[in-house]
Amino acid sequence: MQIRTKIIALGVGAALVVGLALGGYLVKVSGDQIDHRVREVDATLRAGFDRNVRLQVETAVSLLAGVAARADRGELTRDQARLAGADLLRGLRYDQGNYFWADTYDGTNVVFMGKDAEGKNRIDAADATGKRFMAEIIRVGRAGGGYTDYRFPRNGQGAPLPKRSYSLAFEPFGWVVGTGNYIDDIDAAVAAQRAHAERLRREGLLGIVLTVLATVGLAGGVAWYLGGTVTRPLGRLVRETEALTRAVAEGRLEVRGDAAAMDPEFRPIVEGLNATLDAYARPLHMTVETVSRLGRGDVPPPVTETFQGDFNRIKESLNGCIGGVNALVTDVNLLAAAGVEGRLSTRADASRHQGDFRRIVEGMNRTLDAVVGPLGAAARAVDAIARGEIPAPITEAYRGDFDAIKTNLNTCFAAIRALVDDVDEVRDLREKVRYSPAR
Repeated sequence: MQIRTKIIALGVGAALVVGLALGGYLVKVSGDQIDHRVREVDATLRAGFDRNVRLQVETAVSLLAGVAARADRGELTRDQARLAGADLLRGLRYDQGNYFWADTYDGTNVVFMGKDAEGKNRIDAADATGKRFMAEIIRVGRAGGGYTDYRFPRNGQGAPLPKRSYSLAFEPFGWVVGTGNYIDDIDAAVAAQRAHAERLRREGLLGIVLTVLATVGLAGGVAWYLGGTVTRPLGRLVRETEALTRAVAEGRLEVRGDAAAMDPEFRPIVEGLNATLDAYARPLHMTVETVSRLGRGDVPPPVTETFQGDFNRIKESLNGCIGGVNALVTDVNLLAAAGVEGRLSTRADASRHQGDFRRIVEGMNRTLDAVVGPLGAAARAVDAIARGEIPAPITEAYRGDFDAIKTNLNTCFAAIRALVDDVDEVRDLREKVRYSPAR
């Protein structure tokens, strides 16, 4: 994968991750806010409903209290007061026709809009779920007032709908007064609010998705641009390094990278490569020059330039080579001068040399020994002959031309010895002739 592709993938991926994370957070926050708002609406509507029915019941009970007070003052009998209170409740309406009812503590209905239910006991009345709602209404009413939820068909027909009532006991008459209403309109209002909120949520989600896509697209464009700003100088850097690699492989160590053509961020890399080649080229050129001069028989002086590390070890090795060749040349010149001057006993000190140089000097010394041995024997023989002594035959073993010299010398010794013997015989014969008597 190319660097530009990696940069684009990194930029787009980072933008996508951030966008998704931020989008998810915004979706959650907006969802939580919508849910909270719906719950607030639901709670507000239900609280308003509860407060309204409670106040209506409390108002009705306060009116009944006025009727009971007349009985307490003797203006009405207790039965007359109950009849008056029942008529009062039947005629009370609120909020477009909502009514009140009243039941005794044992569940006998007293007031129910004048319908047939009045006078009948409905303590066991149950809703569609089987809940004995009248018993519950009376119970909470006698407990200081409370709410009861149950399900009941509207107008006695259709599907059971949720209904909620508030009831409160009126002790003077032994009644539980209540009112209530269907709360499906609250559920409908909450559902409408929730639907509106869901629509807003979807719109918000769409906006977030579009924003994320726009952000990813923008990040991709920025990454593309940044990728170009990085890959272009990197491409130039790669081309420079490839050119340097080819030059080194071809032995053109004088080639250097064009640091001036690089961007400032990458210029030190090319400068560092050039400096590295300089560090290698100097000792390499020194080595080539030294070896070339040695190959031409021109021994250079020791290298005095300062190098570091392994390069310094190369310099020390070259100086050791120069010293070894100089020592060899010195000893060869010594032996040559000694030979010219007739100092045939002179030998080079082989211990001053190492390796093959030492074997060369030792070979030269052995060569001189091989030459001087026969020459010394010949010189001693000639010296003995010069003193009138006939030397004994040479018995040392020689090879080649040295053996021929030995053979010729021994032949010469034999001839001289024979000549001497002949001379002695002639001398003895002459002496004999001189002293013999005449005939």
